[in-house]
Amino acid sequence: MPIRPIPDNSVAQETNPLMHDRLRFDLQELAEHVHTAFKDWQKAGDVNSPLTEFHLFEHARQAQQFTDDPSALEQRQILNRMLLEELSHLATTHPQEAAVLRSRFVENRYVREVALRQNVSESTVYIQQREGIEHIAQRLIAQETALRGERADVLNGRLPAATATRLFGLEPHIDNIAGQLSTSQPPWIVSIEGIGGIGKTTLADAIVRHTIDDAAFADIGWVSAKSAVLDLAGNLRAAPSAMLSVDELIAALFAQLLPNLPLPGPERAMTLLRKRLKEQPHLVVIDNLETLEDLHELLPTLRSLTNPSKFLLTTRWSLYAEPGVFPYHVPELAQGDALSLLRYEATQTNLRSVSTADDAMLIPVYQTVGGNPLALRLVVGLARVYGLDVLLVDLTNASGQPAENLYSYIYRRAWDGLDELGRVVLLATAALAPGGDDLDFLLQIASLPREDVVTALNQLVTRNLINVSDEAGVVRYSLHSLTRTFLQEQVAKWQM
Repeated sequence: MPIRPIPDNSVAQETNPLMHDRLRFDLQELAEHVHTAFKDWQKAGDVNSPLTEFHLFEHARQAQQFTDDPSALEQRQILNRMLLEELSHLATTHPQEAAVLRSRFVENRYVREVALRQNVSESTVYIQQREGIEHIAQRLIAQETALRGERADVLNGRLPAATATRLFGLEPHIDNIAGQLSTSQPPWIVSIEGIGGIGKTTLADAIVRHTIDDAAFADIGWVSAKSAVLDLAGNLRAAPSAMLSVDELIAALFAQLLPNLPLPGPERAMTLLRKRLKEQPHLVVIDNLETLEDLHELLPTLRSLTNPSKFLLTTRWSLYAEPGVFPYHVPELAQGDALSLLRYEATQTNLRSVSTADDAMLIPVYQTVGGNPLALRLVVGLARVYGLDVLLVDLTNASGQPAENLYSYIYRRAWDGLDELGRVVLLATAALAPGGDDLDFLLQIASLPREDVVTALNQLVTRNLINVSDEAGVVRYSLHSLTRTFLQEQVAKWQM
């Protein structure tokens, strides 16, 4: 069974429980596995030691220039050389223990023979053997912790700056997606999908941080193609380094995953990157996929880079129609999680009027913006200036620059991409019940032929402007609360 670091239970839930300096290993468990590895020194056949999952083992493999997929015999050789190095170091600090371990396992001698050679009792041999193994386990922990820490520092440096110190309502999604990524089988591409501000990047970030300390992936890459940023004062600004082309994307991944090689031309870069990703499993995250120039060119490129490597995408577009892609729709927060997020953000910014507010005061916020985390955090950011009552009126009436910027950030690109038929049907969806309605009701309120409505629905679903659920075989369509608020006022201004 794999040896996993144990999170320090003294760490508060608000902090990242995966920080490498907050981890410790079970010394006794590791010592038992070291003992087993020594006992298996002379064995042929498969190697089942959890030590092969250590970063130390991977470093030893590279140092000994074995292939990326070593045979059972080669794994045994790598593991034995690791233990020999530990014995050599132990000989400088505890020479008697090192001599006992070398005689017992490397030279395959019985305890009685070792006792005679060392001129000690058999019980002393067992004591020295146990203490030597514990000293080796302690050193392995120190080395492995240092290696994991160095790796975590590098990988954390590739991630976007964390904007959330505590997560709400994401735990089930983290588990579900991590489960898809942890297997050595398809799906090779997982797409986190949803409207702007729903928490796709936050979710991907949490999954990667969850994965960083896992040896399942040789390396992790992250490229963001974010084209705009909305701050918590309601200011909308262009991102300075939006990634637009497939060649730029490949170049960015090349720089991260093959840092010791000079960047060649696009074709050569693709060849070397493909070789790297095919040799060992990597996890590659592409954030804000929809901002790339040619999505249809990119997806075949990504497919050619998978297996055993996996890709995690975040996008406002749904890729449900793309073969080989596992689409994962992120829903809005439930009311309880949304109110908890409001109070937490208010507590962090010392806004007592919101942090101490009762449910009756905060529920109107949820009714106006729904469970969109970005919108909820924006409400807290602006409540200090405008007050909740005035702010909710502005959001409902789409008045004021912050409200305009929020709607532009989340909806403008999707709205501009709709044809006239798609816009007509989207406007009609404002009449859908909060719990959703079926296609017959949508046909009735749209007053359009069935084929036109179905064509328009494909546009809306692809852009995550409408939610689709299947309840006992009945497909129902519904809106996010924020989308409904947007349709009531803001979209009318864009039609002028």
